[in-house]
Amino acid sequence: MGMPQKTMNDPNDNMPPPYPPPPGMGTPPNPAYPPPPGYAPPPGAGYPPPPGYPPPGAPPPPMATGAALQGFVQNAIAVVTKPAAATFNATMNTANWQTMAIVIAIMGAVSGIINGLHHEGSVLGGIIGAFIGFFIGTGILQLIAKAFGGTGTYRNYAHALLLFYAPLAIFDALAGWLSYIGLLLTLAAGIYGIYLAILATVSQHQLTMGKATAVVLIPAAVAFVLVIVLGVLLAGLAIATGYHL
Repeated sequence: MGMPQKTMNDPNDNMPPPYPPPPGMGTPPNPAYPPPPGYAPPPGAGYPPPPGYPPPGAPPPPMATGAALQGFVQNAIAVVTKPAAATFNATMNTANWQTMAIVIAIMGAVSGIINGLHHEGSVLGGIIGAFIGFFIGTGILQLIAKAFGGTGTYRNYAHALLLFYAPLAIFDALAGWLSYIGLLLTLAAGIYGIYLAILATVSQHQLTMGKATAVVLIPAAVAFVLVIVLGVLLAGLAIATGYHL
């Protein structure tokens, strides 16, 4: 047997192996090829953004209070004048607790001033009542919507409801000055508010019109029955007290 013949070496055989990409970019690094001394790959995936730009995936910075309130007013006008589930969908990304708290405080203060001039009431009482009434009412609707398979969050649902609840509440306070015409206007505003609440429920909880209608009307029906029962009890108490006089 003869000696094995030597073959010509490929020039690439003497080339160093290719350096793997930094972590998070391309294929995972091969532990058999560590980076050369002194090299530090950038932290995380890829390279950091240039100064002045937020990192990838970061939430948008909060809007200034004045701009947020202006945006809320524009969205409220849109949902009241152009009622549709799509209109509520377009306002979902603007929901935040700070703006809602300011709007509820303004709504309660204005209603308290108007009611104080016409009947009895105060600014502080109007604000406290507005916060308690709105958040408890929204919580009841949220629980019923979840029972029907709703998927919306409490914050977004509250924001959608507040878009029309705030202007209608101030409208009701002003309509109270108009006696019988005011009662008709209040009734019309209440019916329109129910319709808008149904659209907001369809939008935020992804429910059908039938289920959303049930969500909104169930607490209204329960409240109506309770008012009738309370009225009957008060009337019976008055009659019983009259007989004892």
